[in-house]
Amino acid sequence: LTAAPFKTGAKDTTVLRTLFGKNVLQIRPDANDGEDWSVTGYLRQIGVLARARHETLGGANVALDEAELQAFLNAGSGVGAWLPTTVEGRIAGDRERNQTLIDSICSLPDDWPAIVFAVSVAHAQVLAAQLKMRGIEAAAISSNTAPGARHHHIREFRKGRTRVLTNYG
Repeated sequence: LTAAPFKTGAKDTTVLRTLFGKNVLQIRPDANDGEDWSVTGYLRQIGVLARARHETLGGANVALDEAELQAFLNAGSGVGAWLPTTVEGRIAGDRERNQTLIDSICSLPDDWPAIVFAVSVAHAQVLAAQLKMRGIEAAAISSNTAPGARHHHIREFRKGRTRVLTNYG
């Protein structure tokens, strides 16, 4: 299962589909029987996805300078649109915002798992370290994490031994 089933180019999408055995879910978008037939709704119905509780916290107010704004606009919208690394760095370095994130996670019941989507790999690593310093078992994973380590951290999260996964990319 992938969270990003379509890539920016047809070739990349074909490679991704091949990786998953060319298995594609066929959803009934025309169904009008009161059921949620979106992809997410369908995956929840068959037990693949849990119902997540999303929480939006107050965040940083970040202004982009002209060069950053142009870089963002040139990236286009959709899958390839990323904030410039200078902007990600300012968001990740916002101590007040990070404290809000840590406090929010610490306020959850001890048996509640959490997944945090960070703004950079370094940000994910810093948040996991700060949580560990507060006595919460946490691990950071990213596209840079070795597959064996990634599988280990996810397995520990599923078993409840790691309470928080911080993630980027």
